[in-house]
Amino acid sequence: MEQHSVHNTYWYKLIPTPTQERELGRVLGLCRWLYNTALEQRIIAYRRAIFDYRTDTPSLTEEERAPENAILLFDGVFLLRPEINDQWDYRVFVEVPFAVTIERAILRDRDQFGSDEATRARYEERYIPGQELYLKSVDPLRHAQAILNNEESQRPTLTFLHNCCLSR
Repeated sequence: MEQHSVHNTYWYKLIPTPTQERELGRVLGLCRWLYNTALEQRIIAYRRAIFDYRTDTPSLTEEERAPENAILLFDGVFLLRPEINDQWDYRVFVEVPFAVTIERAILRDRDQFGSDEATRARYEERYIPGQELYLKSVDPLRHAQAILNNEESQRPTLTFLHNCCLSR
């Protein structure tokens, strides 16, 4: 059974008194100032860290203000997710095979996790499956303007992708 609905649109013209007009101007001016101030704060405010991967907990550092000519570099995993991808002016994807990731993790994190085996298990059971899900669902290489292959940490290679543009 097909349902019908009626949509009505009403237009009203407001004719404020001079006092109301001044008050509207004052309120809208405050709203504009508040919005612009918040936008400015959002553009120049940053934190050096928001998550401690070693303790697997949020770790908000104090908010800092960047100078106008600053270049802010963000380093982390999952940064090309759709909900934040449009925040970046330029995107570099760091590529390392999972086997190399595990080797480096064992050297770096064995004390934290207690042993080589515990570190390997942590990466194989948690971090790598998370990365695989990210690679499959987000396809970060599609969003990157450059790829840094860091398989050989003493000889990384940077490839610029010409099919991308620098604009958002």
